[in-house]
Amino acid sequence: FMLDLMRIYEDMMRCYEDNHEYPIDMTDEDEQHFLESTVCHICKKDLDWNSKRNPPVRDHDHTKPTNNFRGAAHNTCNINFYNMIKKVPVFAHNVKCYNHKLFLKDMIKYINKISDNPKTTKKF
Repeated sequence: FMLDLMRIYEDMMRCYEDNHEYPIDMTDEDEQHFLESTVCHICKKDLDWNSKRNPPVRDHDHTKPTNNFRGAAHNTCNINFYNMIKKVPVFAHNVKCYNHKLFLKDMIKYINKISDNPKTTKKF
């Protein structure tokens, strides 16, 4: 399982590295939509057009050569979104009554960051 998971992750990272060259390609309508935006399309919070620390930016899909504008976003949301999509989600169903620590120990050998979101901390 872990070797398959690592292969998927490596293939995914290679895809991101090979296809991140495309500059933003916006239509006039996209630019108008950006200028009129009031909400970040990633976090859904209000945009502050006067902010110097976290101004709105034009978010686009770097893997698409054309028509790749996604929407207005906070600068930090835009940067964090790219980092967020570099993860391979793994869902473990019904492990609350099993000793999943052995599984996690094996996983840690391969992956340096694991985000574990238990349902509760009762049996974690």
